[in-house]
Amino acid sequence: MINTHDEAAQNVMAVVEQTHQVGESKNNRINALAAANTAWAAMRAAESVGSALYSAQALANGNIKNANVSVSLTYGEQKNVQTQHIQGNTATNSAINAGGNVTITATGADNASDINIVGSDVSGKQGTRFLADDEINFLAAKQTHQERSNNKSSGWNAGVSASYGSDGFAFGVTAGGNYGKGYGNGDETTWRTSHIGDKASNTVMVSGGNTTVKGAQVLGKSIISDVENLTIASVQDTMSYT
Repeated sequence: MINTHDEAAQNVMAVVEQTHQVGESKNNRINALAAANTAWAAMRAAESVGSALYSAQALANGNIKNANVSVSLTYGEQKNVQTQHIQGNTATNSAINAGGNVTITATGADNASDINIVGSDVSGKQGTRFLADDEINFLAAKQTHQERSNNKSSGWNAGVSASYGSDGFAFGVTAGGNYGKGYGNGDETTWRTSHIGDKASNTVMVSGGNTTVKGAQVLGKSIISDVENLTIASVQDTMSYT
């Protein structure tokens, strides 16, 4: 490419663009500044065009001494790769809701006579009862979400240039490269709470072993428990991103 021609063309286009802007403002001072800028750009464009014509005329006359010519060539490549993996699980609750009484019983299997309510709802408008030879467990259902992502980028470029002017010949070589990588990890744990009983009626729990209420809400006009050991605990949602 011949840089003098390119520069001249760019300067001429700048003059055209700035000419369009003159008079657009309602502020006279701004219009005056725009006119001054346009005049300056016009002078620069005239100089560039004159230089380009001078170099072209010198070449046409065989006078390469007074010509300013440069040629450059650049080539490069860029590559980007990104991968992402997402997995998780969502709890779907079960529900037993009755207009009368609800009674759930686990008997006859000794230590295996357990009642386990996990991430679900059980209630009776007129009363809710749980009777187990061994354990009663009201628990929350665990939900997880996991994200893993990786990205890599790399590229390179190389170029050569040559120019001739009043100072003679000049040559140059350029080269460059880049490399980068990154990652993102995300982990979430949430809980689907169990809901036991109805606030307008009695809720009864009778167990021969332990009763655990962890991540569950027990409702009732009154709550009656006859158990060996009662444990009440909460669960916490967690999120971690790096």
